[in-house]
Amino acid sequence: MPLKKLFLYSTVIASVTFGSALARVDVDLDVGIAPPPPQVEVVPVARPGFVWAPGYWTYDGPNQIWVPGRWIEEHPGYHWVPEHWVQHGPRWHFVPGGWEPDAPPPPPVVVAPAPAAVQFNYESGGGWHHR
Repeated sequence: MPLKKLFLYSTVIASVTFGSALARVDVDLDVGIAPPPPQVEVVPVARPGFVWAPGYWTYDGPNQIWVPGRWIEEHPGYHWVPEHWVQHGPRWHFVPGGWEPDAPPPPPVVVAPAPAAVQFNYESGGGWHHR
């Protein structure tokens, strides 16, 4: 079995088997042709404690292989970023799926009280007074 093919198979198996790991695995899969459009998948009924990871295309030499979607155990405080392809010039680079931390909630908006009214008192010969 060619080394590239062995690496590709082990990557697909690892992503399905260890898909719930918190860190992304950087896979350098770079091809000269665009992947086909994603296949339409019917997402099964939600499972408590799991998130749906949609399917994606990968390559086995000249062949395109669809890896079906799957349920992966959720990680509170994180969200799943699916596998996807990004175009870099004429080439397409595979970005593995992985967990990323949820954005923290925005800080509360603190509204400062309006400054006290300042008036010029003409009757006392001038000067600024706070009221």
